[in-house]
Amino acid sequence: FPLKVAFKYTCPPCERGSVWEIYYPVTLVVAFAWVSLFSYGISKIVQSWGNASGIPLSLFGYILVACGAEIPDTIQSVTVARRGYGSMAVSNAIGSQILNICVGLGFPWTVSLVTGHNVEVTDHETIFRAAIFQFVNIAIVFLLLLGSSLARGEKKATLTICKGWMLLLTYIVVSSSFVAYALRNV
Repeated sequence: FPLKVAFKYTCPPCERGSVWEIYYPVTLVVAFAWVSLFSYGISKIVQSWGNASGIPLSLFGYILVACGAEIPDTIQSVTVARRGYGSMAVSNAIGSQILNICVGLGFPWTVSLVTGHNVEVTDHETIFRAAIFQFVNIAIVFLLLLGSSLARGEKKATLTICKGWMLLLTYIVVSSSFVAYALRNV
């Protein structure tokens, strides 16, 4: 309830045809401000949990923060896939990761460095291992989506129910393996 009230008074409803339509840039900036505020809060909470539990922050980032960030992307991909736009769903999944890595890390790091603050990346080994696990995910996705189509000489990739289950199973196996790896010394 408090958030509904806050959003109602800070984000002008700028739908087409409304009185507030011309204020869409204000709504966009305010929405980014709200997302930034929530992201900051989540990062502080996760940092506190990590420090209190002794579990590496990279693991919390890999599991909790990444899941929270991907829920909207997943909803978007499901929505467009149900409408029959499978290519758009796959492009959204891949594009969001590229944006997360290149802009999501590049922009704040650049701002921090330009303002004279050093960016420390700790737990190098765990982050390196996470990258290896992510590479395994990418290889499996490539094989499932494109490999089978290329092997059969097809011009289009198809996502069957079997491939969908294999992708979910891949996520569970790879994520569980990474968690087990990260927790081995805790």
